[in-house]
Amino acid sequence: MRKYLYQSLVCFILLAAGIIPAQVYGTVNSFSDTTVERLMNHFLFREVCTDINRKLKTISAKEVDRLLYYHNKISLAQLRIRNLDSALAMAKVSLSLIPRSKDSVLIADAWRITAYAYNNAGNLDSALFYTQLMLGYAERKGDEKQLRNALVSMATIMNQNRQFNQALKYNRSAAALTRKIHDTLNYALGGYNLGLTFQNLQQYDSSLFYLKNAKDAAIKTRQMDLLIYIYGAMADLYLSTGNETERKKYLLLAKTEAEKMGNSQFLAMFTSNLMQDALEKKNYAEAIRYAKEAQLHLSKQPYPVLQVRIDSMSWVAYNKMGDLAHAMECLLAFQRGKEMLVSGQQKGQLDKMALTLDVKEKDLTIANQNLEIAQKKRRIEVLSLLFLLAVLMTIAMFIYFVNMRSFRRKLFLKEKELDQFTVDVRNWMEWKNTQKRDIETVEAFKDVAGDETVSEVQIQAALFTELREVFERQKLYLDPELNLKTVIRILGTNKKYLYKAISENSNNNFRAFINRYRVDEAKRLIEQKILIKDELDLSEIYAAAGFNSLVSFYRAFKLVTGLAPKHYADEARRELKQEAGKKG
Repeated sequence: MRKYLYQSLVCFILLAAGIIPAQVYGTVNSFSDTTVERLMNHFLFREVCTDINRKLKTISAKEVDRLLYYHNKISLAQLRIRNLDSALAMAKVSLSLIPRSKDSVLIADAWRITAYAYNNAGNLDSALFYTQLMLGYAERKGDEKQLRNALVSMATIMNQNRQFNQALKYNRSAAALTRKIHDTLNYALGGYNLGLTFQNLQQYDSSLFYLKNAKDAAIKTRQMDLLIYIYGAMADLYLSTGNETERKKYLLLAKTEAEKMGNSQFLAMFTSNLMQDALEKKNYAEAIRYAKEAQLHLSKQPYPVLQVRIDSMSWVAYNKMGDLAHAMECLLAFQRGKEMLVSGQQKGQLDKMALTLDVKEKDLTIANQNLEIAQKKRRIEVLSLLFLLAVLMTIAMFIYFVNMRSFRRKLFLKEKELDQFTVDVRNWMEWKNTQKRDIETVEAFKDVAGDETVSEVQIQAALFTELREVFERQKLYLDPELNLKTVIRILGTNKKYLYKAISENSNNNFRAFINRYRVDEAKRLIEQKILIKDELDLSEIYAAAGFNSLVSFYRAFKLVTGLAPKHYADEARRELKQEAGKKG
């Protein structure tokens, strides 16, 4: 719980350090106040608020762009000094001015500030809505800086939703854009974002690397307020790794910088962390000293959540010291503060503020409603299109399936016709052998007819006939190690004659000739397995058919039949069912 306290109070105040001066963003507005820009760039945010509040009294309601500019700037300044309610209120005023402004840069800047303010308020739905508007603007205008700002806001939303991997992706994209546009003032910011996200992912080495780089860059560019967050993040990192010495060192550094800036909430926050450390070490007197210091800071800039935490720790410290009177006093204060937070006694102040802005927000509400209606209409159109595409894809897949099944059926029937033809040829050869009308070997043929009367075609035909008879009779193809030399030796011929006999009489080569026999054997085995309803194991089939590997079996089967063994088996089953149906 203590590990994430600093992050919960600080990490998203700058929206993963997404809030930086106008010069860092490089915003060029149609209206700009050099005094305000100078104060922002020197981090004098209270002076910015004072200067703008004075000028707002003299501006006419018709000067929409000036009003929009000043409210954007004062909202940003209020965020930087942690007046979060005021920051959101000013952002809402900016939104109410948008319908009357035609300055797209000022409008986009208002979306940016509003997204940041809603992020700080924990209203992530609204933050996401305005971040999406920023993304749309950046894409339309090709504004890479605004795109970077939107990516940082997205990363902040993802961090708050504990989707740290997504946050890392957005932060990396933002850092890449920062390098691309050579925004040197933003290098510290990018390093802080990455360091914090890596810390959430518990990748502490990477986190320390980026935080150290961010620290050096922040010191170099004198971004001292950002340096406070970096020191705080490093303190949390060392807490996670169990290095109490380094943790306390960076807490004190953060406290020192907060003192320089005069930010009482930061001082109270870091002092409360030191108080927690003292409690853990059972140094109760030191814990009380830190508690009194934190109370002093909160008296200047109240923060109820932190006040409740300090009261609870003070009660523990006084109780351990035996000071029961002060312990009871702190316990009662803790209970009152907790009840105030739970019951929402601050609601009255917020309601009053909301009532003041209600009239100005009506135009914005109408605009947002129109935008939502347009978005819903687009969503319906997109969903309809997706549904239509899904239907078309389903139909296309069905047609493809039917055509593929029909094609496989045709291939199977063609293969069966070829099988029948092969049977007919084999029967004819057996009849011829019975009638002794054919010669047994090529040499016997030569003896009968004489070398001069025997043509080369006849020799090749006789040799091919003998080859088929040997294969049919001895089933040489079932031997996986069968090679050309073995066949030549059996036939008593040579390589040249054998190759030519096969190519001229079968339009195949030696390997294809053998594979044809093996595939026929595999088909016979598959059909036999199906007929007796035995389990079909292709690893048994390929070995029994004479193939030396499953891969070569699949390749040869598909090449010869046009079908994979499994598809051939499916068609064979269908054929068997059809024949059974006819008989029934």
